Amino acid sequence: MATAGDIKSTNPTTSEGENVIVAVDLDEVLGEFIPALCSFHADRYPNEPKLTHTDFHSYHFANVWKCSDADSNRKVAEFFDSKHFAHPNPATIAGAYDALHKLKHHKHHHHHNNNKHHHHHTTHSKPSSEQQTTTATATATTAAATSPADTKSDAPTTPPSVRFEFVLVTSRQTILQERTQKWLDHHYPNIFSKVVFGNHYGSSGVKKKKSELCAELGARILIDDSLVYAMDCATATVPITASAAAATTTTTTTTTTTTTTATTHHPPMHVILFDHNNSYTWNKLGGSDNKSVTALSANVYRALSWAEITDHLLRLHPIVSATKAQSVSATAK
Repeated sequence: MATAGDIKSTNPTTSEGENVIVAVDLDEVLGEFIPALCSFHADRYPNEPKLTHTDFHSYHFANVWKCSDADSNRKVAEFFDSKHFAHPNPATIAGAYDALHKLKHHKHHHHHNNNKHHHHHTTHSKPSSEQQTTTATATATTAAATSPADTKSDAPTTPPSVRFEFVLVTSRQTILQERTQKWLDHHYPNIFSKVVFGNHYGSSGVKKKKSELCAELGARILIDDSLVYAMDCATATVPITASAAAATTTTTTTTTTTTTTATTHHPPMHVILFDHNNSYTWNKLGGSDNKSVTALSANVYRALSWAEITDHLLRLHPIVSATKAQSVSATAK
C-alpha cells in the first residue's frame, strides 16, 4: 500500500531556466468535493436536512451533520462507493484547468529594475479589508525584491526565463490514490509533475502535514482552500535533512564508510487561499475550524476565482524568483 508522501510523476519536468514550484490542493480547489457529498447525502438520507456547500461551516463533517465521528466516517465511506464519487465525478471547479494550462506554458522573462509585469489581467473582485495589509506588505516585498541593490554587476546571472511547475498536494487518504490519479488524468491531463497524498483522513498509515510535503517538494507557493493549512504553510519553517555523499576511508585492515547529513530549512510559503465566489464558509476568519485566527498572515492572499489566482500568481512570480536567487547566492558564498 502507498504511504503518505508517495510521489507519482505524471510527466517529465523540462524547462528553460528555473521552475517556480506551486503546490495545488485538490478538493474544493480543482474539484467540487463538498457539492458532490451534498448531492449524495440528499439522495441517501432524504429525511435529514438538505444542505449545500455553504452550510459547511467546518471541514469536520460531524460538526455539520450533527452526528458522531463514527457516523460521519460511515457516511463518507458510503459516498466514496456511490455514483456521486464514481468517475468522472466530482465535477471540476470553473476555470481551473484553463488557468493551470495557460500558467504552465507561461514564460516569465526577467527585466532588471522593472517592477511592471507585462501581462495584464482584469481584477475580478475588490480586495477585502483583511487583505489590505497583505497587499501593502506584498508591495513592500516587491519593492525590496526588485531594488537596485539586488542587481549588482557581480550577482549571479538570472535565467532568461522561468516557468511554473505544478505539483498536486492533497490531504486525501492513500486508499483513494488510484481513483484520484484517474480523475486527474481525465480532468487535468499533463498539468502536474507530481502527486502527493498527506493521508490526513486515513485510518492507518503515515500522515504528513502539508507544510512538510511542500518542503520536500521544494514548493514556494501553495493554493489551498483550508485556512488551517494556509496559516501553517505561511508561517512554518520546515527543516529538511538530506544525506550527503558517503565518504569511504580504507586502511590496511578495515574499510569505514561515513555518511554525513546536511540540514536546510524550507522558508514560510506564499499562500493563495481559495474562496470560490466568496462561498467557502469553512475558511472564514473566526469560523468553526479557525476560531483562533483573527487575521491572515501577511503572505496569505484570499482569491475568489481562478482568474484572480492567475493574476496573483503572475504578481508573485518575480518576488519568489528573486527570493530564490538571493537564497542561492547566499548559499554559494
